Amino acid sequence: RRELSIESGHGTRWMAERYVQAALAAGYAGDLDAARELVATAQDAVESPTLRAWTRYVEGELDGLAGEWVPAEAAYRDAIEGATRTGASFIVGVASVGLVSALVAQDRIDEALHGYRVLLDHWERTGGWTQQWTTLRNLADLLDLLDDGATAATLRAAADAAPEAPVVAPDPAPAGDPAAAVAPSAAAGPIPGRGRVLDLARAAIADALAVRR
Repeated sequence: RRELSIESGHGTRWMAERYVQAALAAGYAGDLDAARELVATAQDAVESPTLRAWTRYVEGELDGLAGEWVPAEAAYRDAIEGATRTGASFIVGVASVGLVSALVAQDRIDEALHGYRVLLDHWERTGGWTQQWTTLRNLADLLDLLDDGATAATLRAAADAAPEAPVVAPDPAPAGDPAAAVAPSAAAGPIPGRGRVLDLARAAIADALAVRR
């Protein structure tokens, strides 16, 4: 994928953007060294403020993949600030998803919960339900940590059933134990629709914040 991205940009004004996209693909594939080199190659050619914000988002993703959460947080915040100035709401959203992950990783749970509350509103307002389901799955992971496994299971089950949600493969089974693979989530009752899912998520965030006061 990264090679196709770079090749498609040769000789065009989109070359820097293609290198940034290739960096993201390389990072998600586990090749962080190559990803960082690709971002560095793109840096001098990045002129658009929106692309600059996207580049900072990608740098945040790479830092997060490396477990370097302090620089990741800084990159995500830069991306959000830059994208807000240009009206690039999608970048604001995905960088905010990264930011709440960085906050959780640094055990700043209250800030993360507030961030999730803002994110649910953002994706609902912009209609980004593919990203909303990813956000809800990430929130479910945090709710598990906060001992709200019932709501977490319901959010995951709703995401698993939503046709517009990204497909998540089951966790691989431990070697020699194929029966131990984690199956898709199952809710305790009927799978709720979008509106009910958001109500449940917001109520869970409010409850978690109330308990932590």
